[in-house]
Amino acid sequence: MRGDAAVNGSPGVIMSITKTPGFDTLALTASVEAALADLERTAPEGVELVPLFRQADFIEHAIGNLEEAIRDGAIMVTIVLFLFLFNIRTTLITLTAIPLSFAITFLVFRYFGVSVNAMTLGGLAVAIGMVVDDAIVDVENVYRRLRENAMSAQPKPRLEVIANASAEVRNSILYATLFIVLVFMPLLGLSGVSGRLFTPIAIATIVSMSASFLVSLTVIPVLCSFLLNPKPGSEHKDGFIIRSMKWILKNTWLKLALKQPIIVMTIGAALLAGALTLYPMMGKDFLPAFNEETALVALTAAPGTSLKQVNEISDVADRLLLAIPEVRKVGRRVGRAERGDHVVPVSTVEFDIDFETGSKGRTRAEVLENIRQTMRTIPGTFSALSGPLADRIGHMLSGVSAKVAIKIYGPELNEIRRIGTQIQQIAIAIPGFEDARIEQQAPIPQLRIEIDRDRALAYGITPGALNDQLATYIGGEQVAELYEDQRPID
Repeated sequence: MRGDAAVNGSPGVIMSITKTPGFDTLALTASVEAALADLERTAPEGVELVPLFRQADFIEHAIGNLEEAIRDGAIMVTIVLFLFLFNIRTTLITLTAIPLSFAITFLVFRYFGVSVNAMTLGGLAVAIGMVVDDAIVDVENVYRRLRENAMSAQPKPRLEVIANASAEVRNSILYATLFIVLVFMPLLGLSGVSGRLFTPIAIATIVSMSASFLVSLTVIPVLCSFLLNPKPGSEHKDGFIIRSMKWILKNTWLKLALKQPIIVMTIGAALLAGALTLYPMMGKDFLPAFNEETALVALTAAPGTSLKQVNEISDVADRLLLAIPEVRKVGRRVGRAERGDHVVPVSTVEFDIDFETGSKGRTRAEVLENIRQTMRTIPGTFSALSGPLADRIGHMLSGVSAKVAIKIYGPELNEIRRIGTQIQQIAIAIPGFEDARIEQQAPIPQLRIEIDRDRALAYGITPGALNDQLATYIGGEQVAELYEDQRPID
């Protein structure tokens, strides 16, 4: 056997279902679960089908996060606009920018065949706080000009005032939108896996901001003409908050800036320098931390450890993990098939851990730290913890099972091992790199056989007979293929 599997400590078979690109993950997941439910009804007694990881969970969480962001954004915009303008109509006009901008974005997605996935949802979540900016600027200026016009001795036509007020801020809105678009433009130049991952975020943000600009130029002025009509001849004062802020600004910073501009510029420069000093302490991960409620732990034993011994170690790990209150399910995969998509030796085990947070009063970070410390208590092993999606994306980006990989080249294996061990000790001391490990843990002896095929034929040994003799002696199943390909046999 080249591998084994277990679910919740019981022997099992782990099956992975891979989706063809272009199909709806949520719909496909529902179909697969329905098929598994039918299969379980006809399964032999004692056989149970247990889902360990559903990518649909991540997408559902992303949709839920977007819904929360839209809700919270709408609430914050409502509160801020009402407090500053004391007008419900201006608040309602501004709030229309969110659904209209996203509706235009989805229409563009539909027309160009862009799918709504976790990355595009992330781009929409980023844009939520910005799509209302254009509308806020336009509505506030239109409302201010209409009130000034209402108090004027010779008021102008309302449509003319609205058109002029929108034109005053049109260039400012355009430049602000272009600046945001330019920030995301470099993501469109990424190639390979990075481009496939981050291009949807850039597209979603750019399209949303462009749609917001279009809405501010067309729909917002029309809504203002229907809903905003200050009473002529009446005095329209600013709200209490605006008046207070203007008074404070006039008598503090504005007065100081006009009288002592050098002092104000010095204070501004000091604040800028202080902000720049925070840059080295900021996170610089290429990928954000995914908020998954599934953890993946890769446990590695000493090279050469038998499958039976690894299973015994894994049984201990299963019991320890299931003892954690938040852990619901644990599945493990020992080794891999020789021609699998991710080949690892039988001394390597991957645990898929499904857990829940909140019910026991502990956060996700606390549960993950508990899992990490639990795995470290198993002697003679090394374990690294990550999330399923983060692990797979890391494989695609780096070609190895880690987010950061240091590769050492050289002719002397022992010297390479010495340097690798030294680098590992340095990395472990760096916060965030506590799980640093050496991929090649021990020298593996090899027997290299190179056959002089001409001399073998001179002795009457045919390729077929030679293959049979080598296969019997070495026990290798790939000898015939290697011989036919004229490659050295390791």
